[in-house]
Amino acid sequence: MNLIKRISQFFFLALFIASCTEKEGETNFNKSEKVNANPSLQKLDSFTIQQPDSLTFGNFREVFQTNADNSRFAFYDKVTKHMVITNTQGKVLSVWGGKGRGPKELMQVFAYNFDEHGNLVVYDNRLLRLKIYSPEGEVVNNVRLEEERKSHFIGAHQLYAYDNNIYVGILEAEFVNISEETAWWNSQLLAVYNYDGDLLSRMVKYDPSHAERKYYRYTPVFYVDSQAGRIFSTHSYNFRIQKWDIASGKRLAYFGHKPQAFKAYDQSNIDGPLPKKERLSYLPSQG
Repeated sequence: MNLIKRISQFFFLALFIASCTEKEGETNFNKSEKVNANPSLQKLDSFTIQQPDSLTFGNFREVFQTNADNSRFAFYDKVTKHMVITNTQGKVLSVWGGKGRGPKELMQVFAYNFDEHGNLVVYDNRLLRLKIYSPEGEVVNNVRLEEERKSHFIGAHQLYAYDNNIYVGILEAEFVNISEETAWWNSQLLAVYNYDGDLLSRMVKYDPSHAERKYYRYTPVFYVDSQAGRIFSTHSYNFRIQKWDIASGKRLAYFGHKPQAFKAYDQSNIDGPLPKKERLSYLPSQG
């Protein structure tokens, strides 16, 4: 299997952050200042994962993670339920997990990432458990996340782990029935856990602009810069970005740049949770 080493969507987010104004208050998203109107990416390298004779690969998830010094990559095989760890040349260093309910085993990995010590932090939403693997593949902890599926639901395939804190995207349970009546955009967007699965806090909010849209995709997209003490959040099909202070939870900025072509998405009636009958009406006729 050939895999091109790709820069994640958060690189684009970083470019966006660098290119836009951070002035709080009323924001004109059509005229936000830009530093670089034409950011570009260059392919740096590619590699082939060297499959060992003793191992069969199934189907890797499209997104992978790297450790702090970019010397190791972690891939999730959706078929075999393995975490596959490689070096920068595609050599398989170790394989962890496998389908099952044992301490080292996995059923359905929803989100995962390395922490600053090289531990791999994995959330399995079939087992509803957080599993932390050491760099050697040993299970450091295997715990249930407090309040998950009770007061909130984890809803983003993202996870950040730093300084014994784990950040995951959520939707609070009281807003899980997505509708204008529930005002779901008032939900907290992140839950913060420690490595023992204790809920430390819920913080930052969904984008308030969702209140103005009849149909929407609300999946959180976020970046946690723990060292700088900042969080950046946005959503699928949204050009707006919110910047937050981790310590206080206060929003520091609300910015973005609305491209001319965005209108087609912004006014679409097919990008959200429509009733089944209405969804089917948009499909091409089978006759």
